[in-house]
Amino acid sequence: MTSIEIIDKNEDVIFSNISPEHRETFKKNKNSKKDGIRSLFKKNKNDVGLWLVTDDKDNYNSTKIINKTFNFFSELFIGIHKHYEIITLSNTHTIATIQAKMSQQIEPLVGNRQSQRGNYQEATNSVKNKIEEDALLASKIICDLNKRIEEIDTHLKSLQVLENKTAVVLTSHPLKTMLLNIYSPFQDGFKDKEIKVNFDRIDGDLKIMVDYKIFSLVMHHFFDNGVKYSKPNDEVHFVYSNNNNCLVIDMHSLKIKKEDNIFEMGVSGGNTDTLAGNGIGMYVIKKGLNIMNMDIEITDKGVLDKNPKFSKNCFIVKCHI
Repeated sequence: MTSIEIIDKNEDVIFSNISPEHRETFKKNKNSKKDGIRSLFKKNKNDVGLWLVTDDKDNYNSTKIINKTFNFFSELFIGIHKHYEIITLSNTHTIATIQAKMSQQIEPLVGNRQSQRGNYQEATNSVKNKIEEDALLASKIICDLNKRIEEIDTHLKSLQVLENKTAVVLTSHPLKTMLLNIYSPFQDGFKDKEIKVNFDRIDGDLKIMVDYKIFSLVMHHFFDNGVKYSKPNDEVHFVYSNNNNCLVIDMHSLKIKKEDNIFEMGVSGGNTDTLAGNGIGMYVIKKGLNIMNMDIEITDKGVLDKNPKFSKNCFIVKCHI
């Protein structure tokens, strides 16, 4: 039998099925063998440690064989851990970002929330008075919080797509109407950066086969990236090519340094330290399209002369009529 334990760089145990008996036997030296049991411990370059304990005779007798066994388990289990660590970190980052937005938006209505925790009645009366004083402000706050709820809902749907736990039902939908509906919550963000988003070159009668919820999720991530990375004071063009059955999106946005694998799990565009994402959004976009028998590719048409930080990026979404 072979048992393993994985520890992170802080010496915290991530996973272990090492028995108490083996833990006691090898507590002084994890790189040793005794009574037909062999123990081996190493750390990788990221300071993640793997401890292997085995009673296999070949592993016990041969250093070469146990090193091969160790390397196999190391790649397998540390690879699995890295995959789920990326998902966990991205979830934490996304939830923290949404929570920060909600806290900022609710503050004008509730004030310092910590100071109001002691007396619920006083807190509710204070909020009631502020609503009566400025009903328009209260309405805007409620609408903003509703947007955040939609963001959380989208994030939860992303997790279902990542884990292949969503059913796919393809039906015919008008492309332009779908895009305008999904774009609506992001409109203010583009306006703040003085970016015009143009859908005029898509026929209003054109329909494509999609699962509406999954397509909404895909475009939610796309528009979210567009707000963050598009060049201010510019235009984004949506065009449908009838010849190739594809949606073409042209924009001037931050140069993607990892264009070849930008749609892989955990790969960020690596644009800048402050704006680099967590490598989940683009992966969800491609995976969501793939499960609808669609696809996406990107072409970098070169950096802008006046601002080399930005490129002429063209996204091509292959569709089905």
